[in-house]
Amino acid sequence: MPFQCDAAKPTCSQCRRAGRKCSGYRNLDELRLVDQSTEVSSKVRKSKRKTAQPPLGYEVESSPSSSSATSEELVEVNSVVSAFPTASFWLEGNAKNIFFQQYTCGPDKSELDFANSVYRSRQTTGMLESIITALGLVALPKENRNMAMMNLASRKYLSALQQTQTALLEPRRAKSDETLATVLLLGLHELVAVDDHPSDRSRLSVHLNGAIKLLELRGDHQLTSFCNSRMYDRACTQIMYTSIMSRRPMPSAMLKVSRGLRHQMHQEEISGADLLEMSARLCLALNAVDRAATIEDHVSIFHALVALENEIVAWENSLSWRFDVSKQPIENPDKSFLRFQESYLNRLAGSSRNRYRCVRIVINEEIVRLAETHPQILDLAGADAPFTVERAKATILSMSQEICQSVPYFLGQDSCRDWREESLDPPTMFGGSAMLMPLYFAANPKRISPAMHQWLLQQVSRIGRETGLSKVGEMFADRGVVELT
Repeated sequence: MPFQCDAAKPTCSQCRRAGRKCSGYRNLDELRLVDQSTEVSSKVRKSKRKTAQPPLGYEVESSPSSSSATSEELVEVNSVVSAFPTASFWLEGNAKNIFFQQYTCGPDKSELDFANSVYRSRQTTGMLESIITALGLVALPKENRNMAMMNLASRKYLSALQQTQTALLEPRRAKSDETLATVLLLGLHELVAVDDHPSDRSRLSVHLNGAIKLLELRGDHQLTSFCNSRMYDRACTQIMYTSIMSRRPMPSAMLKVSRGLRHQMHQEEISGADLLEMSARLCLALNAVDRAATIEDHVSIFHALVALENEIVAWENSLSWRFDVSKQPIENPDKSFLRFQESYLNRLAGSSRNRYRCVRIVINEEIVRLAETHPQILDLAGADAPFTVERAKATILSMSQEICQSVPYFLGQDSCRDWREESLDPPTMFGGSAMLMPLYFAANPKRISPAMHQWLLQQVSRIGRETGLSKVGEMFADRGVVELT
């Protein structure tokens, strides 16, 4: 009920000046709140249709999926993000939260934990925040994202790229933790980019080469913190896998950096550096196979691969307890290769174990392939050559089975259940990206059982369905059909 006007006459003279009879009550129409949100939203939409353009002077590449998005979709989200700052803050803030939930492991060590450390250091200028936001949006499962969100992710990626290019022009900023962290995450973005922004291997190479140059620039005394060690680990992992997949020599600059940092390394980094050196020798052998012209060349490479296999086995036996593997039995009567599941001290140790297994699989696959392609090797490489080839086949199977047993640790316990059932423990982006290369090397249909091969591809399917890694089917094209529906 309205309150009685308490302004005593003749003090209140509003009615007299307005020429109306005083009712004794205030004008209620002046106090009424009018909802004009519809009119405001309409004005915003009209203005966006006239002025919308790519930010920062960049043009986002078009694609079949992006061109099919309706203008109403893009306008709607652009209106929310641009017209209402609180909504923009909410969207980008949630994307950053998703990144830290999906890519980092909290108290458990992983290669990507450097992002958390650098971000919380309060010494950032915005480029790291931009790529974190982009990766957070990419981490959304396919059914939970739309083209407008991916458009925002692309803008954030381009913003991080432009800010990084600016930072590289300033010597102090070029050496900063934020710059190296951003470059490493830009490389990660090329690996996990979604349908409308497909992975570009040439851009990945640019980012990896940039990371190597930054590591060189930072000098031989940079492993002074947990954060710096994790960035070194991440660079080693990406460069190792990329070099093996391309069958090209590993960049000599990366090996030089690793050797220069060895005096600062703890046991975990030393083990990673050792594996990097052996991977470099493997890459030289793979490249030599592709260029070999005579049977003598192939025999020489065969002997080099056998020597490398013996060396890496001896190295594995000398590893620190930090890399020990614990095996627990699991109920899986239908899968003989999955009677156990592995656990590790932390995810960093688990990732190192799987890198070691991948290197051994590639070494032994090349030994078998050489013997199958050039049968004369069995006569020319010595009396033990046939036994060596059979042992190589057994090693491939054993390493692939161990990778299977590591899957529940990285992708969750649901990996042991029927893959068609609804997932109660879905894989994270970190787990998915950490397991993609091990799954790829393990899923060779020529060297493992059909049941194991099918199960491995089902895990790839889970990663594709339940994370933002929806392009995994293309990566596994030579390993078999990956069904993502």
